[in-house]
Amino acid sequence: AQPITMEVNPTVFYVRGKNSELEELAELRVRYSHPVHADATLLVGDTEVVAPVSTGKDEFGERVFEFRVTDPGKAVAGTVKLASDPEAQSHFTYVPKRKWKVFAAPHIHYDVGFTDYRDNVRELKNREIDEAVALVQEYPDYRYNLDMSYMAENYLTDRTQKPVSEFKEAVKNRKIAVPSQWLNILTGVTNLEGLYRVNEFSEDFLTELGVPNEYANLTDVPSASWVWPSVLNSIGVRYYANAANQERAPLVLYSHLNFRSPFYWEGQDGGRVLTWLSKAYLQMSEVFGKPANFQSARDSLPLFLEPYERKDYAPDAVLMFGWLVENMDLAGGGAKFLEQWQSRYVYPELIPCRFPDFFHYLENRWGKTFPVLRGDGGAYWEDGVASTAKWTAMVRRDQE
Repeated sequence: AQPITMEVNPTVFYVRGKNSELEELAELRVRYSHPVHADATLLVGDTEVVAPVSTGKDEFGERVFEFRVTDPGKAVAGTVKLASDPEAQSHFTYVPKRKWKVFAAPHIHYDVGFTDYRDNVRELKNREIDEAVALVQEYPDYRYNLDMSYMAENYLTDRTQKPVSEFKEAVKNRKIAVPSQWLNILTGVTNLEGLYRVNEFSEDFLTELGVPNEYANLTDVPSASWVWPSVLNSIGVRYYANAANQERAPLVLYSHLNFRSPFYWEGQDGGRVLTWLSKAYLQMSEVFGKPANFQSARDSLPLFLEPYERKDYAPDAVLMFGWLVENMDLAGGGAKFLEQWQSRYVYPELIPCRFPDFFHYLENRWGKTFPVLRGDGGAYWEDGVASTAKWTAMVRRDQE
């Protein structure tokens, strides 16, 4: 029979022990060519753990067993031994995983007229705000992000005084975020005046509420032109998040800018915005499942975090962009799951956030360390206006 082999790997999951000590969940992977029923002794630093290992009736295969290891806080020597087989042992260096903070930004893309008639989608997004307000009232730590300020403008027009007042209060109390841009625009065909005017509504609305107009996001639109960071910086917007659809526009796939985020995107005039690029805009449901559940999160969070588990990535935090695909009902927004997660795990810490909350956290701790990138994002989807060239020309003529 082939010898039994064992290896121990730390995971990103941390819990509290019986005495409130921090414990990391470690995986023991056993490969065997005959059934195994014995105690395994795991020694990590000064911590010794003994637990049963049983492969059932399988005559060969591979199984993974979970151990709790007191967090050593640094790389330490480790050993694992199997009581039934003196030769089945392994020596290794145990390097605990980073203690991650995942800033989950609940958000649903507003795609005007894509999935339904425009007025129907408008009412659906009004209901989204209704539910978002209810959620931040029910769950004090929950946050929500509108996809565009057009949603807020419609809501102020379409709803009565009471819901409008509650919505404004949620924005004022930094529970719901409204971005600077009015729509998800194609920056490559919008003239300079248009790029400025698209931020006017939020500037007025947020100023009235005493909230800074400090961030913008583009969703689905895969890229932005080089003038965009200059425009944003010049009006006081400091942060920019882009969830880029890669259909016919593989900017992120080829550049890996999602894994190189965060960075300062510098315009030609030297104006900068702290930027995060995401490969998708429904990452919460992709990682947590729909409905959100612990098993999906346990399976997917390590994969989501692995690209950032490297020496040249300094922060202990990442952004998880968006809850569901465009024009969907909010469906609880993952609020209950996010609350339940924190009662079971210490890390990864899942933090419901507004986009600016995440950027504040990064900037205050590592802002001086992020790289500066210059260049144009391209105009991948601007070719689409060719299908409506006549109406695009009419709009431009009216603007001018």
